[in-house]
Amino acid sequence: MSTRDQIIISIFIVFYWFIVLICVMGDCPLKQAVHQYTRLPELLVGVEQSWRMFCPNPRTYSLHCYAIVTFKDGATAYYEFPRLERMSQWDAFLRERLRKHYDDIMPWFEFRMFRPFIARYIARGFFDASNPPIQVSLCFNRENIKSMPYPRPRFLSLRERTRENFYVYKVRPEDFR
Repeated sequence: MSTRDQIIISIFIVFYWFIVLICVMGDCPLKQAVHQYTRLPELLVGVEQSWRMFCPNPRTYSLHCYAIVTFKDGATAYYEFPRLERMSQWDAFLRERLRKHYDDIMPWFEFRMFRPFIARYIARGFFDASNPPIQVSLCFNRENIKSMPYPRPRFLSLRERTRENFYVYKVRPEDFR
């Protein structure tokens, strides 16, 4: 390995650990100063964590995402992202990473840069040359979880109380090339 390669690898390792340390450190002046610059590399490298299971304030709502595809003739189609509560335990285990992306990342504003890619992917899946998709709306349903003083059975179909359209993508002809 050449000296140049060793230097490049060393710079990458130092940069990677700097990103990780900024990600996991508590709020302090250093994090406030540099986090705006390290946020995108943090997401690209995959070191961002959402400690919902072990945190002192677990999530207080149930959420699932879906898309509504509108076609040139005005017809619509419904696409539901994978819902782990409707899968077997084994399938849910294998697809947990999908839930992380579609329920913990996609709906939130700070991850808005990924939405056009997801919308284009869905539009391509529904492509029909005689009636192409013209719009993809990314939406979510959310229901607050009430405090549970005692264990309750797992419900397969929760009632959705909040429905929100959080992104609309106007499909372009070049999206299908």
